[in-house]
Amino acid sequence: MSSCRKPAINPILETSRDCPVNGTVGKRVELLTVKALLRESALGQLNAVEHHFCSDPTCDVVYFDSEGTTYGRGDVRVPVWEKEPAGARVVCYCFGENEADMRREHEQRGSSDAVTRVRDDTTDPARWRE
Repeated sequence: MSSCRKPAINPILETSRDCPVNGTVGKRVELLTVKALLRESALGQLNAVEHHFCSDPTCDVVYFDSEGTTYGRGDVRVPVWEKEPAGARVVCYCFGENEADMRREHEQRGSSDAVTRVRDDTTDPARWRE
């Protein structure tokens, strides 16, 4: 009969995937991703535990871990799509394509060459940025 009993719930594990600031359910993110995107100043706080992403645009928290450590917009190297207002978001970090430039190009010419530029930039090493 003991196998039919519901196991005790650990409240820490139950809430560890919820943003500690606003309660949004976070999406799990690999530690390598968090390491790559954090600024040097925030890397000192990084723990080798499970990390999540808070997608709520009104919340400053970008990443949080299962121990309650949070990393805000100022802790990451690049703007985060979900945290930026529509029209000001970066579409391609590597090659600088963004919504505003693409919209302006579309208004002026009826289309945007962003996809072509990114394709060319990714296939021609001479165009790669550091």
